[in-house]
Amino acid sequence: MRRLQGSFTVEAAILVPFLLALCVVFVYLGIYAYDKTLMIMDVNGLAATIRDKNGVSDEEVAAICEKTFSEIKNEHPYLATENIKMEVSSKGNTVFIQLSADWVFPLYKGYNRIICKEREVKRVSPVEKMYLTETVKKALQGVENDDSDDLRN
Repeated sequence: MRRLQGSFTVEAAILVPFLLALCVVFVYLGIYAYDKTLMIMDVNGLAATIRDKNGVSDEEVAAICEKTFSEIKNEHPYLATENIKMEVSSKGNTVFIQLSADWVFPLYKGYNRIICKEREVKRVSPVEKMYLTETVKKALQGVENDDSDDLRN
């Protein structure tokens, strides 16, 4: 019986470091997913701030993006990204926003992965925005006035 108890110790000595390394990898994958999701949220937030700026020059749009992005980064910092860069360019009423950063795997400094998210935004004129808002309100009123609970109709 004593010979069998020693074999459990040897198996645990082999298995535990493997499981611990696997847990560490999953934690870092979670951090990567968190940073990537933050970057998507930030690009969408920047797009939302620019959408209504129709009569604003391209330089002012870039300044608004810089200010908004610095405020966003202070609210929720990235965990494992370095060298976060933002590029804003516009052509006509379309603004192109790109965020890129280097994601560093902390235990292995030789591995960097570039995370890059981009978004194209069409700036909407105030008149067009009012028209779209009124259209959506009318559509919602039509749904609210419908008394049937049956969704198949």
